[in-house]
Amino acid sequence: MYYGEYKVKIGDLEKKLGILGETHLYSDADTRIAKQKIPEYGTVAIEGEEVGKSSHLKYVALAVLPAYLLYSAITKRSFNNENALSIAQRLGKDVVRFEDSTSEHIGLGRKIAFVAVNLLELPLALIDYVRSRKDGDPENPESDAYQKRVSKQWEKLGSRPSLLDRIRGYVAKVHDYSLNMTGRDQVMGEKTKELLETERDNLLVVCGRDHVDGIERYLTKNMQLQVVRVAEVMEGKVVMSRFTFKVPKRDSSSVDQE
Repeated sequence: MYYGEYKVKIGDLEKKLGILGETHLYSDADTRIAKQKIPEYGTVAIEGEEVGKSSHLKYVALAVLPAYLLYSAITKRSFNNENALSIAQRLGKDVVRFEDSTSEHIGLGRKIAFVAVNLLELPLALIDYVRSRKDGDPENPESDAYQKRVSKQWEKLGSRPSLLDRIRGYVAKVHDYSLNMTGRDQVMGEKTKELLETERDNLLVVCGRDHVDGIERYLTKNMQLQVVRVAEVMEGKVVMSRFTFKVPKRDSSSVDQE
């Protein structure tokens, strides 16, 4: 999970912006971070549209379910963990959905590509699951799988990628195309700017981790943005941070300290 906090200058006003870049299936640590940060914001703007507003989300859910079940088994992430949306709703926050209709940004061709990419990801997920039984969770910095992945990345610098790595690269490109990542980054960036320029004193943006860079790029170009703190957390471990950030422990009320 990624958390970024920013000061935004709008005329004579200074507003607080947060960006929570999530993996859509939460770990225990992800839920604890969301529970700590969401109370700090009055408005929470979340990627996507309301469930049931169109058939698109049901279509997506069915397409990704097999790979998500394997991902859950590999990473020990649970469908039962509270996510940012359910926490914000439970706390009575002003929840805004970024896209009135995700289908407006994802046409028939992209939907076909989405089905294809999920069929391709299923055998890759099976390979990862088998490996995880031996080496552990590849997203846990303390596991053998994570250390092997980092070592392989260094070894491959300047060398030709393996066939499996090339397949993964093609799958990633089709995935980005199928979900119109660049176009939706701009839509969410524009909506964030619009919300901050209205009556909102502070705003938390919740989106998939892969959208964070695109949204930040848009806001940096179009608004006066100052970084307060950023942190990248993997399985409860801070792997990158600018300024101090601490992951809340169970039943802890402190997230970060200056």
